[in-house]
Amino acid sequence: MIMMDIKNITKIYSMTKRKEVVACKDVSFPVYKGEFLSIIGESGSGKSTIAKILSNLETPATGQIIYNGKDVTSLKDKELRLHRKELQLLFQDTSTSLNPKMTIENIICEPLLNFKIIKKAEKKQVATEFLEKVGLDATYLDKRPHQMSGGQRQRVSIARALTLSPNVLVLDEPTSALDVITEAKILDLIKNIQKEIGVTIIFICHDLALVTKISDRIVVMQNGNVVEVVNPHQICERDVMPYTQTLIDSTFDSDKCRCKFSVAN
Repeated sequence: MIMMDIKNITKIYSMTKRKEVVACKDVSFPVYKGEFLSIIGESGSGKSTIAKILSNLETPATGQIIYNGKDVTSLKDKELRLHRKELQLLFQDTSTSLNPKMTIENIICEPLLNFKIIKKAEKKQVATEFLEKVGLDATYLDKRPHQMSGGQRQRVSIARALTLSPNVLVLDEPTSALDVITEAKILDLIKNIQKEIGVTIIFICHDLALVTKISDRIVVMQNGNVVEVVNPHQICERDVMPYTQTLIDSTFDSDKCRCKFSVAN
């Protein structure tokens, strides 16, 4: 079942009166309910722009985002607010995406209070429950983001995103700033959460070896265009476009299709 249908999305940024940059052009692909879809490409490929458009943080010049049969491309005000309950975005840099002046308890409970889902008296209990879902405990409630490691902050971001019971999580390179061991633990957490609640994952990344191990499908982007959509389990067995083959050659041994470096699961 198609949950989101991305149709012919183009995004253009005006740098000056005479200069424009096409961040993505005529991008189309479906997102199926409950899948782990990765979007991969080098810097400047347009993958993060797509993440922002899917999350309604950017508006495309042309094209549509169809979510559960409804056009959500240019939602405003109340409709946009309600839609954001169903789709949550996790940023790469938790040091700026988490309010440094707020305690972890307040950070986690802020969305619930904004939507009047809980009362202030319930904050401590609810925040503790969500911390436990991501492998943390109540000792972190009174801490602030700068008092935590990068991996711990990313766990808090995940906990906060889960509070509204979203149907879709868009993860914009959430592990790229983490060491390999911490990255593996965060990815394990994300996969376990997906299995537990059935949330659809859209994972933005530049690491082909990593996404091949965790994804159901991979959207390959280059210079703002979708090159192709591949099955990660067959990526070395099928004919692919030249750019995808370049990514494969730089990541895998061509003779045995074996990853040249280890990424922990």
